[in-house]
Amino acid sequence: MLVVNEDIPGFMEKVGSQVLPGTEMEKSFVALPIMSSENVIGMVGISDYEKENAFNESDLRLLQTVVSSMSVALENARLFDETQRLLKE
Repeated sequence: MLVVNEDIPGFMEKVGSQVLPGTEMEKSFVALPIMSSENVIGMVGISDYEKENAFNESDLRLLQTVVSSMSVALENARLFDETQRLLKE
């Protein structure tokens, strides 16, 4: 999980990213990977453009729960598709 709750411009500079001219910079950002087995298959990111420190521990736990549920659902769908494919062979 990546949580940047303040000084996003400083964080962007540190990791070598640039802000596109004319775009608004987030004040807080959270990103979590969507996992399948041990592979990252996607990402969920949430931004707050109005205030720093917008996400508390409760928010992070809720987001982790939602992303974990998404991961399980996607893995189940993949396994179902694989089972259907094998049955057709």
